[in-house]
Amino acid sequence: MNIIARTAELTGTHRTIGRQLTKYCGEQIISFMKSGEELNKADMNEIIRLLDRWCPGLNDELQGFADASSIPVSKVAYYAGTYLRPSCSQIAISAQKSANGHPILARSYEYHHDLEEFTLARTCADGKNAHIGTCVMMFGREEGINDKGLAVAMSMNTGRQIKTRGMMYWAALRSVLENCSSVDEAISFLKEMPIAYNMNMLLADHGKMALYETMDGQNAFRYASSRELSLTATNHPLLEPITEIYPYAAVHSLQRYERINAFLSNHPTVYLSQLKKFLLTPYPEGLSCIYYEDYFGTTKSVVMDIEEKTLELCWGGQEENGWNRYELSQSLTPQQREIHLTMGRGNPDIYKEQSL
Repeated sequence: MNIIARTAELTGTHRTIGRQLTKYCGEQIISFMKSGEELNKADMNEIIRLLDRWCPGLNDELQGFADASSIPVSKVAYYAGTYLRPSCSQIAISAQKSANGHPILARSYEYHHDLEEFTLARTCADGKNAHIGTCVMMFGREEGINDKGLAVAMSMNTGRQIKTRGMMYWAALRSVLENCSSVDEAISFLKEMPIAYNMNMLLADHGKMALYETMDGQNAFRYASSRELSLTATNHPLLEPITEIYPYAAVHSLQRYERINAFLSNHPTVYLSQLKKFLLTPYPEGLSCIYYEDYFGTTKSVVMDIEEKTLELCWGGQEENGWNRYELSQSLTPQQREIHLTMGRGNPDIYKEQSL
């Protein structure tokens, strides 16, 4: 299957960026964003309040999109925030372990191809940290690195339904990129943020790495110790009390977690070429999956160099699409390109859960 992938350069006020998005994103996602279920007044007021507090400027961005689309802002689908179930893998590598002496944050993202936007954006909103990362719900981010040298990625940590009210991961992650300069700042920021999504978030800067987990309105976090040269996460909880709330994991999540740690153990020093090869190696030996109809197909593989503030991206996690390298310091040329996805179906047993 062939898919169109895009890059976007977003600059100016948040209202201006909202208008720009209508030009850069594909017709399918724009149509989806314009067809949201209109929230009742009480719910709308609550989500506006949350975004004003934790993602200042985003309501203006949504208003700019609504103005350019000639729809009421309450109809923008971002506000309703549908529940997503992506599967992902994350790897943070310290400067002491990487061959180039730079801290690295890498990830693969697995989901259904029809629900991936295939859009990379460099965003420079007035008064905010500039950042580069891939888009979700147009206005949110699924990973990224900012101009202060803070990199962030996420993965779902359970398939259970959300049981609390609050922010979704795409809003939380973008807000961290735009408002925080370090892992310490991000952890303090996240601890106060009401997050509804059940997630694992890896964070890394020039000197620190941390894992932050949320579930059912509770959170837990852990910094890498001075002797730890890497942190990893897939799609199950790793920290107490989160593991006590949900002590289960899908077979594929445990397999990928074990494979990642075996790769890191077998490579005392990690070269970027080795890491990118591992990301594109077919599952279960590596992290590239083709089970899109099962919501377990790799839509993107990403490697972020924190020292250089670069993001390398391979759409679909498939070698024929190639790796592209983007520098945060350089403007993105808006463009479209065709990529290819090879489709397959997985063994149903890998989606079964077992006790941790």
